[in-house]
Amino acid sequence: MAEIFRNLTAEEIANQLCVCEHEMYTKIHPREFLLWISSKQKEQDCPHLSSLVMHFNRLSLVITTVIVKCVYILERVAIILKLLDICHI
Repeated sequence: MAEIFRNLTAEEIANQLCVCEHEMYTKIHPREFLLWISSKQKEQDCPHLSSLVMHFNRLSLVITTVIVKCVYILERVAIILKLLDICHI
């Protein structure tokens, strides 16, 4: 995963994230937001919203893992700067 992150430009990553997340957001029905608050079975009652939350959690885990696995501080700095570029796009 780290190699893919390093080989793609910030713009390519931002574009792909945008496409994927747009698809996820457009599938969410407004009632899922209301059900989310009171539901005890979120995956069953709010499948699309639950999928988006799981996507966000997995993405956070991957980003954290890529940063933590760097041995050298300059590598970590480069990755964090690239993440900031992705967020800025």
